Amino acid sequence: MALIVERDWNKTMTSAAWAIHGAVSYTDKKHLTLTDVMGFTGHAFRMNIDPEIINIAGPTSFPGGYILRRNLCNLGYISNLADPLMPVPPEKLERVMALVQDSIDRGYPAITFDLFIPEFGLLWARQPSIMRQRRSPLAN
Repeated sequence: MALIVERDWNKTMTSAAWAIHGAVSYTDKKHLTLTDVMGFTGHAFRMNIDPEIINIAGPTSFPGGYILRRNLCNLGYISNLADPLMPVPPEKLERVMALVQDSIDRGYPAITFDLFIPEFGLLWARQPSIMRQRRSPLAN
């Protein structure tokens, strides 16, 4: 007897692909499916980890910024990268916040990493002292 596994192709264990798909859904390419975005960016070919077996530090193996910029270029977008060192110097923090605010003001969420957990997410609204973040389903 064959084992039948049901798949939900609208979910991914790759928070970077999830965040890119979420951001792209605010653009003229909102017709792209998660599967499309994963294929165009190369995330469909990324090895994923099982969150039940591997701890939360697994996503930190993703080399971050420059790859994410290349992923967005594959989709036809140019992005700004705010990749500050820790601790963040005040002048860098101001620049990062300006990039986030500019993105939100133009109607696009900002793709973020490691705000609360080491995963990618979206900042999609700004209130006077609170940034609201839409986190990857992995964070639940």
